[in-house]
Amino acid sequence: MRSYRYEERRKKRINIIYNIAIVIVMVLIAFFALQIFNQDDSEVVNEPEPIEDEENEQDDQDPTVPDPAFPEEQEEPSVDPVVPEESQPENEGVFDDEEGIEVDVDEGSPRPDEDEWEPIGTTQSELRLEFGEGTTNRQEMDRALSYASGLSLEEMTVWRIENAGDQRSVRGVVSNYENSETPYEIFLEWQDGEGWLPVQLNQLEHNPYTRN
Repeated sequence: MRSYRYEERRKKRINIIYNIAIVIVMVLIAFFALQIFNQDDSEVVNEPEPIEDEENEQDDQDPTVPDPAFPEEQEEPSVDPVVPEESQPENEGVFDDEEGIEVDVDEGSPRPDEDEWEPIGTTQSELRLEFGEGTTNRQEMDRALSYASGLSLEEMTVWRIENAGDQRSVRGVVSNYENSETPYEIFLEWQDGEGWLPVQLNQLEHNPYTRN
């Protein structure tokens, strides 16, 4: 009976010792953990931040930084003068290619005399007799008709444009709204490297291409 009680007491003492040992170990772990965290925090807090030194170095290296105590006058941005559209030269009708400009076609200008006609210039290295709208040759033919008639491209109506007997001659019939019943008949001839040259202008007594 005594041996049983003695065993019970011994087990209780061992449990108490184990519990005390566990508590001591936990306290030690917590203590060392706090020490480690405190050491990291102190290193972060005590680390110097050379902000002012960097700013001073930047001020020394960049003499263009203005002193806030003495503000410099701000330069106004330079603005290129705007040239009104009316004063800008019109370059319409000018053909600029490697062979030079033959004539400056001013659309809608007074009709030149026949003895003053010149080739209008060209961007074609060789003639491609095309009549389709938008082709280079058709645009140059229209400009030649405008040049010979004195009508601008905007007001000019092309009633007919066709071959005039060979691959280097063209006949065109054009007018504006006012003289649509008595249009101009114009003949053009191709000049190599120079473009279309008006060679004849007639004013028809009636327009064969309108519906009466």
